[in-house]
Amino acid sequence: MLGAGWAAVHAQTIAPVLVELTPARRVVSVTMTNTSSRAMTYQAQTVAWTQTEGADRYADSTDLLVVPPVAEIAPGGSQIFRVTLRRPQPAREMAYRLIFEDVTEDISPPADGATVRLQFRHSLPVFAGPPPNSKGQARMAACEPASSHCARLYNDGDHRLRITQVTGEQDGWRGEVKAPATLLAGAWKQWTFEPPRSSMTQPLKVSADTTAGAVSLELPNQGR
Repeated sequence: MLGAGWAAVHAQTIAPVLVELTPARRVVSVTMTNTSSRAMTYQAQTVAWTQTEGADRYADSTDLLVVPPVAEIAPGGSQIFRVTLRRPQPAREMAYRLIFEDVTEDISPPADGATVRLQFRHSLPVFAGPPPNSKGQARMAACEPASSHCARLYNDGDHRLRITQVTGEQDGWRGEVKAPATLLAGAWKQWTFEPPRSSMTQPLKVSADTTAGAVSLELPNQGR
């Protein structure tokens, strides 16, 4: 986000960039280092992250406790933010986003007239639970309502999974979706392929590569 202020080089490093809270690790420390030339103030916010109807949804949540909630970090300095879950560990993995908002106050611009200041917003995924040995479970099915070109991938497990690639193949035609995506426990995503229908006679085969293994599905050609 751009705001009025003075021009400066702002840079922060954050580690880790993914927070996992488990029964064995109930508190996680996130370290932010300010490598810029001025003091920076960050405010922590947490939101619940769900996936419904195939889309990411975010809502205010008090499930997570972040200490400190606001901190000023000196130039070249570091701040440790400790994150923990206020509620009992869930039976199925739950997802959140930990947001660090730059709330550094604007100051008067210098005499040289530089008037641009960058403000940053960092969003980290946070996963809480589930019990040890839980895992994602991939299942593919036709979309609802059924379509000869749309497939849906479900995660029936208690743990998130990563989708690395989704492909559709029909009569020598091939379409690919390579953008990595996270599929939360109990959620689904779907993809629609657009092969040249006029020449297609065979079923459309849709395959997905995930961290829970590869799954595939054949969709009957409704035009046959």
